[in-house]
Amino acid sequence: MRRVRAWGVLLLAAACGGGGGGGADTVRPDPGGIADVRDGFQAPEAPDPGPEAPPVCTPLCDARWCGQDDGCGGRCTRCPDNATCNTASWVCECPGTWCGYTCCREGQACGPGDTCLGCPEACGPKWCGQDDGCGGKCLRCPDNATCDTSSWVCDCPGSWCGNNCCLPGQRCGAGDVCEECVPDCSDRECGDDGCGGSCGTCLPGYECVDGTCRGCTADCSGRVCGDDGCGGSCGVCQAGYVCNEAGACERACNGKGFQGTVVEASWKPMDFLYGSGGNFVYTEETSSEEPYSQLVILFRQYSTYKGPTGPGTYAIPHKGFAECSTCILVFENCTATECERVYLADEGSIEIQSLDDANAPFDAVLHDVVLHEVQIGNDFSTTWVPNGRTWCLGGHHATAETVSLTVPQPECVAGGTGSTMDENIANFSLTNCSGQQVFLHDFCGQTKAVWIILVTAWCPYCAELVPQAAQYYEAHQPDVEVWVVLGEDLYGGSVDQQECTSYANGHGFPRARMFYDTGWQKLVQFLYPHYMTGVPYSIILDGDNMAYVWSSAYPGSENSVLNKLLND
Repeated sequence: MRRVRAWGVLLLAAACGGGGGGGADTVRPDPGGIADVRDGFQAPEAPDPGPEAPPVCTPLCDARWCGQDDGCGGRCTRCPDNATCNTASWVCECPGTWCGYTCCREGQACGPGDTCLGCPEACGPKWCGQDDGCGGKCLRCPDNATCDTSSWVCDCPGSWCGNNCCLPGQRCGAGDVCEECVPDCSDRECGDDGCGGSCGTCLPGYECVDGTCRGCTADCSGRVCGDDGCGGSCGVCQAGYVCNEAGACERACNGKGFQGTVVEASWKPMDFLYGSGGNFVYTEETSSEEPYSQLVILFRQYSTYKGPTGPGTYAIPHKGFAECSTCILVFENCTATECERVYLADEGSIEIQSLDDANAPFDAVLHDVVLHEVQIGNDFSTTWVPNGRTWCLGGHHATAETVSLTVPQPECVAGGTGSTMDENIANFSLTNCSGQQVFLHDFCGQTKAVWIILVTAWCPYCAELVPQAAQYYEAHQPDVEVWVVLGEDLYGGSVDQQECTSYANGHGFPRARMFYDTGWQKLVQFLYPHYMTGVPYSIILDGDNMAYVWSSAYPGSENSVLNKLLND
C-alpha cells in the first residue's frame, strides 16, 4: 500500500463501531539442615496451646529457630551467630551478608564452604564515594571538606581552590593555596569586597561602576516591554505573550515557523457528493522519510463551507476541524499511522495572492497565525487540549508552482492510478468462500457501482449490515456489485475458507461474493481505508472506471452514494 501522509491518517484504530527489602537480608534456618528457607519465608502461626499449661514449663529452644514453638505457648528467638530474631516478622536478620546459613559481619566476605572471611578496609588514597574493597565506600576528603554520604561528593563550606577547600573568610591564592582574606570596601560603596562579599547595592536608577553608584538614564524608546537599561522595566506582556530581544511582545509558542522541503498542492471538484465547488489541499513536509512533520492548508469550497476560491485576505475563526472552511493544521513527528501531536489554527489570517482551482499556481502568506494543540475524532470533532502546546506561523509563505487536478481517468486502468480517493483502482482478485479467484475488473463497465464491505466475525454491527447488503444486492444486481470481505474470525484471528462459508451461510449472503482476507492485508494494498476507526467499513467504487468515490469516513451514506451512481 502506498504511503499516506499525516493529514490522511488523523486516526487509525481497530474497533467494532465504534522477596526481600528493608536493607538487611532475612533467613529462617531449617532445623533439619535440608530446605533452603531464605528470601523471607514465614513460619506458620504458633499452634493453639490448648488447655492451660502446667504451672512450670521449660522452653525447648536448643534446636529450634526464631519463630518456632518453644513448647510453652511462646516462640523461640534463636538465630545463627551475628544475626538477631525480628519478633515482628519472626525471621532472622543479618546486618551484614548471609553466607549459606552463616551471618557475616559488615566488612566480611563469604568464602569457600560458607565461611566468612575478614576484609580489611582499603581506602588509602581513595576519595569520598570510591569502593573501600569491603562492599562499602571511602569517606576521605581534602582538609576542611566533608564527605556527603547521600551524593558521595566532598562538600566545602567555603570555596574550592583547585583541590583545596578554603574556609569562609579565606580566598584562593597563588598555587591554589588558601590564604586569609580581609574584606576591603575603602573608597567603595558598591560591588565586590574582594572576598566574595558585597560593599553595597545601588538604588533604582543607578548602576555600580568601579565601586561607585552612578546615575542611569532609562531608555524605552521603541520598546514596550523588557529592561529599560537601568534595572527597571519598559512594561510587561499580557498572558500568553513573551517579550523578545527587541522589546516587543510576541506570542509564546512551543513551535515557530515551518521548514518544508516537500511541497504538493491539489484541487478536486466535489460535484459528485455536494453539487458544486471543490476541495483545495496544500501540504509541506519536513522530510520524505519518517518521522516527519507536515503543514496542511485546506480550503473547503463546496456546500455550506464556501471556503476561499480566489485571491483575498481571509480571517481564521475559532472553529473545529469539522466546521472550518479555511483550515490550517500542523502534524508533528508523524509516522504512516500516527502523529505525536496535531495543531489547528484558530487565530490570524491568510492572504491569498494566487488561487484558481488547478488552473494557476498557489501563493499565500500567513499573518499572525497561531495553532493550538487538538485531538481530532474519527467524525472530525475537535477537542482543544487544555494547557496544550502552540505553534506560530506568522509571515510564513506558502507557494506551489503547480496545482494538480485530482480526478480519475474515465476508463478502467489495469495497473491503477493509486489506492486512495479519486484514483482508479488497479485490477486485483480476492478468494471467495468457494475457493475461486474473483477479479475486480471483470465487472468494469458491466456494473454501475461496486460496494465493498469490510467485516469481522466478532462484530455485532457487521452481522446487522450484511443481511441488509444481501437484500440490496438481490434487488439491484447487476447494476450494483456487492463484495463482503471477512478479515478476522470470532476471536480476532486469521480466517479461512471454512470460516468464510460459515459466516456467509449464517448471515444469508451469497458465497460467490463473500471473500476471506486475514487482516484485509491484500485488499488494503489496492484500496486504502481512509480514517478507518472500526467495522463495518464501506468503500464504494464507480463501476464505469473503478474510481474510488466514497468510504465510511466521509459525509453521506451508502444508499445516497449508490443511488447517485445508479441514476447517472
